[in-house]
Amino acid sequence: PERPVVLLRTPGNRYGKGIPGKPHRSGACGVYRAGTAVLFRKPCRPPAEDRFGFAMKLIRVALIAFGEVDPAPCSWLMEDIPEILFTRVEECSSMPLSPRHFYPERHQYLADGLLSDLPWPGDSGADLSLGITGADLFSGRMNCVFGIACTGRALISTFRLRPEWYGDSPNPKVYRWRVLTEAVHELGHALGLSHCEYPGCVMY
Repeated sequence: PERPVVLLRTPGNRYGKGIPGKPHRSGACGVYRAGTAVLFRKPCRPPAEDRFGFAMKLIRVALIAFGEVDPAPCSWLMEDIPEILFTRVEECSSMPLSPRHFYPERHQYLADGLLSDLPWPGDSGADLSLGITGADLFSGRMNCVFGIACTGRALISTFRLRPEWYGDSPNPKVYRWRVLTEAVHELGHALGLSHCEYPGCVMY
């Protein structure tokens, strides 16, 4: 009862029970007890209780923009995340991109540094902090990353999510889906979920 369950509702997912990566297909959902998440096969209204009778907790997410960010993805996330996660998303004051995390020879920002600049959730009165930036990010030996997360905090970049980056025509529908998928993936990490071995899972 002291461990609230968070709902992840993404269509076409594979499921696990107990430990991510272990298949489970009995009933309408699989339960990641270790990660406190429930994944549903198709969108549905979040129940007041989980399958074990524990009361559901509405998770509050503080959405924080780093630097100049296109307002469209922020609006999409505030609208779409509650349709996937049992959450309420609240837009908070934006933060500047710190120059100490910028690497001019790469024209990129260090994702780990920006993540460390995100306020702890308790400081904003939220349960999770989600940062969003239009800057290009890298981390360690990885030339680029779409996002990064640690317990309680997550950060995504829209820089490489636009179809135009890959030479395709602008496609707001595809762009919106990519932004949502990356945000839910990183929030999953912030909630304690690890990667899943199944390609159909949002945590793949």
